Amino acid sequence: MRNLTRRLSAHIAVIIIVAIVLGGALLGWNLSADRQLPQTTLRHLTGDAEVMREVAISGSYSDSYLQTNFRWTSAGSDSSTEVRPLPRTPDTRHYGLTPFYWTDDARYMVWNYAQEHIIQRKDRYGIVDRGAATVKPTFRFVPADPSGDPNARSWSNRMEMGMTQLGESVYYIPPTSAEYTGANAIYELKFVSDDGQPPQSRVVTEITLAGNEPGEGNGPTIAILGLEAVNDQLVLLTSQDGVLTAMRYDPQSGELTGSTTVPEIRFADAKPSIEDRYQMDYEAVTDPESGMLHLYWYRYGPQEGIVETAVVSLRAGDGLEIAALSRDSLEEAAYGRLYARIATIRWLDGRQYVVRQEPAESGERGILSAGGQPVRLLIEVYEGGSLVYEGALETPAADDSVRIVYSPSPAARASDPVHNRMLERIDLTKTEVGNR
Repeated sequence: MRNLTRRLSAHIAVIIIVAIVLGGALLGWNLSADRQLPQTTLRHLTGDAEVMREVAISGSYSDSYLQTNFRWTSAGSDSSTEVRPLPRTPDTRHYGLTPFYWTDDARYMVWNYAQEHIIQRKDRYGIVDRGAATVKPTFRFVPADPSGDPNARSWSNRMEMGMTQLGESVYYIPPTSAEYTGANAIYELKFVSDDGQPPQSRVVTEITLAGNEPGEGNGPTIAILGLEAVNDQLVLLTSQDGVLTAMRYDPQSGELTGSTTVPEIRFADAKPSIEDRYQMDYEAVTDPESGMLHLYWYRYGPQEGIVETAVVSLRAGDGLEIAALSRDSLEEAAYGRLYARIATIRWLDGRQYVVRQEPAESGERGILSAGGQPVRLLIEVYEGGSLVYEGALETPAADDSVRIVYSPSPAARASDPVHNRMLERIDLTKTEVGNR
């Protein structure tokens, strides 16, 4: 009887082990199969879908444990999933929580003191210190209201909007408003020196702010909005008398190699002042293959709940010229204040292809932060300044969300890595019909 009981126990144990192994295998197979299926689809919303016939959209959506890479064409889609050996820490740059300027392997932050600006460089995770650079601007702040605080200062944009990278060099210009006089400058930052002290950064070119002096006849008022890089040239974005003006500079000689104005994009310092003005904040996408710089602007229009957007494509060849300007109106709820709203912008066959991240309805209220809302990719195609197509790229990521719960406990505020899915590395390219 004891031997029979022992044998039954052994058989039961074997059955339980086999069931666990099979169940785990089936569960793992189902999960893997679900993640490997080509689930990325394009839902046509409005316009002529023919403009998407020779287009490929690729990217990834990932959480702390998995990264699924996808590629969509009109012929179909495919995907593959990589499992991370260790959970990845959520990257806060995707949630608009940090003011840093990011490159592939570093992040930069500007400390703007009264007499100097210190640019701190660390690794992309903010752990390893990689030195600092110093610039000492010569401009002077003259507040429009003389009775205001003499120690106050105003900036047209976040300080990091004045930073860009060309090759191994990082360039910077303080984003001054029209309340600064004297001269501003584009600097090539220097982060290392033999004695361990940050050396003086090189002045690429000076930008006169004479038009900001009180009185008439000194030239246009100038506010510095940001600095971008296209191929081997720098593009400085300014507001001159309230009108968007872009100037192209050679980074070595500092020579002005092209400029253009965009009269349709006007700002708060316009003369005379206007109400329908764009925000000085913007998003920029460089398109190296076509040698173009795409700029995305927005403003809150006269109609409540509506955000008006503009896409400006600048061609930076031998000079600088406007290739296209397209404007649209969006509901404020659809526009959202997510992390980067623009995934990418591309110029193909004379059209602007704008891939924008749009909040997806989550059905939950209160506990989700603005940066934690689930998103989808919206594709807008403009031709001749008009919207000719709109579609939504749908992936499993559209149903995901990031739960960031308000609590005094840092652990409770952390992103839930299970739900922490991010759309990343989005690109749109041209593909031939016969080779997709």
